[in-house]
Amino acid sequence: MEVLEAAKTDWEARRYDRAAEIYEAAIAENPEAIWLYWHFGLALLLQGEEEAAQLAWMTPLMEAEAEVQLEGAAELLRVLAAEADRQETLPDLEMARTIRLHAREIDPENTVNLLHLARLSLAGGERDLGEEILTETLELQEGDRLETEDEAQLWLQTLDAAIAVLPFTPAILDFARTCSDIVGAGARDRLYQRAGQLQREGKADAAIELVQICIDADPNDIFYAELRIHALYRANRYTECLEAAERYLQIAPHVWAKIEAYHIIAQALLTLGGQSERAQAVHEEIKRLLLSPEIDGDVEYRWVLKLVVAGSHSYYFNDDPQANYTIRDRAARSLSAKLQQHYDRRFQTYSQNISERRQSGTKKLKIGYLSEFFRDHSIGWLVRWIFKYHDRDRFEIRAYTHPRTEDWLSYRYKSEYCPEELQEIPYSIEQTADRLHDDGIDILVHLDSITSTVGTAVTALKPAPLQITWLGFDASAIPSVDYYLADGYSLPPSMQQYYNETIWRLPQTYLAVDGFEVGTPTLRREDLDIPEDAIVYFSSQTGFKRHANNARLQMQILDRVPDSYFLVKGLGTDRDLIANFFYEIAAEVGVSSDRLRFLDPVPSSLTHRANLAIADVVLDTYPYNGTTTTLETLWMGIPVVSQVGQQFSSRQGYTLLKNVGVEAGIAYTDAEYVEWGVKLGCDKELRSRVAFQLWQARRHSPLWNAKEFTRQLEIAYEQMWDRWIGGLGG
Repeated sequence: MEVLEAAKTDWEARRYDRAAEIYEAAIAENPEAIWLYWHFGLALLLQGEEEAAQLAWMTPLMEAEAEVQLEGAAELLRVLAAEADRQETLPDLEMARTIRLHAREIDPENTVNLLHLARLSLAGGERDLGEEILTETLELQEGDRLETEDEAQLWLQTLDAAIAVLPFTPAILDFARTCSDIVGAGARDRLYQRAGQLQREGKADAAIELVQICIDADPNDIFYAELRIHALYRANRYTECLEAAERYLQIAPHVWAKIEAYHIIAQALLTLGGQSERAQAVHEEIKRLLLSPEIDGDVEYRWVLKLVVAGSHSYYFNDDPQANYTIRDRAARSLSAKLQQHYDRRFQTYSQNISERRQSGTKKLKIGYLSEFFRDHSIGWLVRWIFKYHDRDRFEIRAYTHPRTEDWLSYRYKSEYCPEELQEIPYSIEQTADRLHDDGIDILVHLDSITSTVGTAVTALKPAPLQITWLGFDASAIPSVDYYLADGYSLPPSMQQYYNETIWRLPQTYLAVDGFEVGTPTLRREDLDIPEDAIVYFSSQTGFKRHANNARLQMQILDRVPDSYFLVKGLGTDRDLIANFFYEIAAEVGVSSDRLRFLDPVPSSLTHRANLAIADVVLDTYPYNGTTTTLETLWMGIPVVSQVGQQFSSRQGYTLLKNVGVEAGIAYTDAEYVEWGVKLGCDKELRSRVAFQLWQARRHSPLWNAKEFTRQLEIAYEQMWDRWIGGLGG
């Protein structure tokens, strides 16, 4: 026994060669002790001598009687399983997998070993083998339930490894379905969580496949249904999304769920394009529910965040600041109250800390920018310059984001714009708020407004003394946000009455860039069968911004300008639906559909800008103007016609044109919109003058001077902080 204790010591120290010598010597002294062969062979295997290991195991088994063979094989499998488990803890997953492969040869019907082997193979990148073994396991599985909790946990562990692998194959999905059937709710929880993660990562089709398994098992689970409709939307499967949302509405248990259902229906209709009237009717139901007393009742916390975007479609339907503000204010106040109640301890801790910090006085300010979109997105293109020009001697800068799919612009943020200042945080309210608070951020600048659920929720908890909303959307209306950045053109003083936040007007423009990179054009008039001397109007917007009245005005312009064509480009829209939408309106006005062209999106923002050169005039949308699209158009020296309204989203074209010193194209009424469209289309000299103004503006316009803009932004931060130290704001 002392000899075997020495072998055990060598084994634990991973001196397998010495352990093998000890076992081999013991076998020579006691060849009938069959269990010695198991350890001897295993020691050889751990040294990479697989053939010798197999020979060591098989020799005594082949010479034994049938009953002894069965008992010996079972004991050998227990020894191999124990060692495989030990190898995982070392960790040596490859050796653990090798051991279980040998166990499979000894007993190919041992489902416990097969599950472990499948899990290790999938986790180790041996996808084909892992899927093969999953299929073997399903063929061996008997019954519709498992006998022990240990078995259930092993199935769940294997499920985790299987659904971590993309893309999903029939073998993986079959295993997931079986796991859902025999393990039950525990498996569906795993599938639901993984589907949610995939959706956030932009892998919506994979998310749909997993959550569908959950729905098949429990068709009336509201959360499964909710995740599926959001994933369908993210996957651009809008028709299916609408059908799923209608079903979701039928099982919605309370007002919060109904708001969610109506919101996604309106969202899908608007995205498809040409559905604004149907979407507005749905939005009326959202308004009715938001203004009902039910919204203030108790609700399970997970429903609270649905209010972040509730009512946000109003801005796309009409230019009515008072009505639209009422809806957003209602949603924002209810959301804030419930978030602060749910996170009461955090909220109180932050508040107490902020109160103490007010006594600290003037110091080097720490500015934190929070956004999901430091990548190829409008926000990513607009804010990169401030990171280039911020004065690090006067300010400590941080940029906080949630991990997303990498692209060219996100790489630039990490490698050039703010490589040491960009912090990635999990998509979590708690972790994001705690990080901002723990980092001692003085001024939090939320760049996304309500386009980010987590970001908006974080501002409701107020982890920083001063909070600002800028870009992303109109203001969020969250009561704990102190300021909203604008300029005198986008929000005149009369608009303050509609905002919870104090509107802080920067002296010239509320945004500025040094310019845009431009690629190589891929679009020519001859490709679209348009004569070189024709007048080309262009509009590039999402389906959300396609309003019937605005489209009618655009067709009236086309009708009055001979030899003119209209190019329509829409991100995410259904090309056939948006075409039919314009065809119907064109027919009403008397414009031939032959004069309309519908363009597919291009994969690169640089290519999109280059292709703008095909246009003579760009027609902006109303009541929700373009912002980045208009900025790109002006940079390319192309005239824009934009109608001015009252609300922030209706004054984007106005502020941008004013800041480049161009009056041509600014329309205050429907009639003026048409007149400017006709003038710019018919008067070549006018177009040339505007183009010259735009090229000249590159040298002097505040819109193209991001360095000066950043200085003005920094002055604003210091003034806000001084006000706060003095007891004003915050």
